[in-house]
Amino acid sequence: MPAVWEYLLFAGELYVGLKELELKRFDYSLGHRVIGRTLRDEVEANAYLAAAFAEAQRIGSDVDRWMSQEAQDKAFGLPGEPGDRDLITHLARRFLGIYESLIDWSIDLRSVSPPAHMLRLFELAARFMRASIVSFESFVETLVEETDRASATVARQDSEPIRLTVAYVMTIDPDVMKEFDKEQRKVKRRRRGGASWF
Repeated sequence: MPAVWEYLLFAGELYVGLKELELKRFDYSLGHRVIGRTLRDEVEANAYLAAAFAEAQRIGSDVDRWMSQEAQDKAFGLPGEPGDRDLITHLARRFLGIYESLIDWSIDLRSVSPPAHMLRLFELAARFMRASIVSFESFVETLVEETDRASATVARQDSEPIRLTVAYVMTIDPDVMKEFDKEQRKVKRRRRGGASWF
């Protein structure tokens, strides 16, 4: 096997997987909605948002799990050891599953029908994953570029050691957070007390 084959395989699987999800990404970017639940009142809407943010935390935990050093060591092998083709492919598919979950999460939130005075709040909540979706696409693009560069270095038989460091970080656009917080305060002013979702 060629040197750095493990990373070429991983990057290739992610690249092809993103291409396969292009139509779903297109739907998301154009504001696609499905027939979602009708939330009868503010109590039901608050519960729905709380469950959605709990799910977002679960997705974040999945990122930590599949990017852990343990997962990488098992898939790519320890230094000087070959990787495991099946585990690398599996890891790439898990990563793509996270990306798809981010899109589905957003579409789901924009598809529900909350009480009219909470509509803007739900629209803003649906934008929370936008930065993480873009970040994932950037991660794959950078990984492909870096693995191509590393492969070319190996082909030239340069003596320099090859080091690949490409990170994916889930993030929320601070402007979206600010708008959401402002809208949340507006909704809370309509009643006494109120719940916070995260």
